[in-house]
Amino acid sequence: MKNVILIVLICGISCSLMGQDSVTEARDLRYTLETEKLAHDVYEVFLANWNTFPFLDAMDEKAIHMEALKAMLTRVEISEEVSGENGVFALPVFKEWFDKHIADGMKSPAGAYRTGALIEEIAIRDLEMLAACTDDSELRYTYQWLIKSSRSHLYVFVCHLKRLNIEYLPLILPYEEFERIMKEEAWQEPGNARA
Repeated sequence: MKNVILIVLICGISCSLMGQDSVTEARDLRYTLETEKLAHDVYEVFLANWNTFPFLDAMDEKAIHMEALKAMLTRVEISEEVSGENGVFALPVFKEWFDKHIADGMKSPAGAYRTGALIEEIAIRDLEMLAACTDDSELRYTYQWLIKSSRSHLYVFVCHLKRLNIEYLPLILPYEEFERIMKEEAWQEPGNARA
């Protein structure tokens, strides 16, 4: 399991010491677009099977993210078509990941929440690496926006696991970062006043 996850983290993401050129940034945008579609499609299947709100909210946000990423690709004069069919991806490895996530999440609602949390952990790590690599302020802002969203979804999935009396331990993020995200997102909850 850990080996598969590490492949996800490094596949498609590179950062040179000299900064990134437009070809590398376009490739990274395409990779990010595919990862957003992967999450969207997985959440769509989970929503149809488990009919729970977290998957509807996450799926809708992923669709918005995909449109924003397509606009960013257009900015660098690349038109990127994304299949509207669930589970169909430009890169075959994404189909493998999709199938694995679906198999894990269709066992139970808890399995689906765990899978959602894992997807968001991977997204956070990948996006943090991409944001650190780019010199383009608009691109960095976009990655940071996606990170914020993934942190929120991670928090929601973990909260739903807690309601089922299941403790989620991070598989990708360092425990300290995971705990920080949980505390920061808790402050965003309605009814929690900031000091």
